Amino acid sequence: MKFKIREIKSRDIPQIYKLFSEFGDYFVEIDNLNLEIKSKGYGEFFYNAMVKDIDRKGIIYVAEVEDSVVGFIGGNYKDTNFSNAPDVLPHRKGRILEFFVSEKYRGNGVGKELFQKMENYLKEKSCNTISMEVFAPNKLARKFYENRGYLERNLDLIKVVRKPSNPRKTIGKVLNAIKALLGS
Repeated sequence: MKFKIREIKSRDIPQIYKLFSEFGDYFVEIDNLNLEIKSKGYGEFFYNAMVKDIDRKGIIYVAEVEDSVVGFIGGNYKDTNFSNAPDVLPHRKGRILEFFVSEKYRGNGVGKELFQKMENYLKEKSCNTISMEVFAPNKLARKFYENRGYLERNLDLIKVVRKPSNPRKTIGKVLNAIKALLGS
């Protein structure tokens, strides 16, 4: 399969919304606690959050097959020092914010090339480390990262003490709170 990796263009945004939507469907499918939902505007919300996190210190790459965007990766970097991270040695941290390849295009090297392009970018920006958050049930992603030398560093544990009675209502409140925090 022939594909091209390039920087995002404004014309790609609607296709990235759709990929984020597919990403959301996948999360709902693999969520063993059944807490994940995909609400209206899911793709737009997570795309905008990624763009806000990138600001001027990051980039988004897309994988394109015959004028269709089939995957994307977004990342940024920041400098740590004793005033903003007193618990680690000062260094430049690269962060992969979002990474997704449509299921139809997996296994053809698309994800590998996208990921390598982002790693190269972060190395060019003199990052000392590269990290990302991974949804624990996403075993495919975890294996992909581990095969590239990534190690577990921080773990976020959860215990459900009371299931939400109306998950859509609860998630809506959470999304609104996140939007308020992001200033959207």
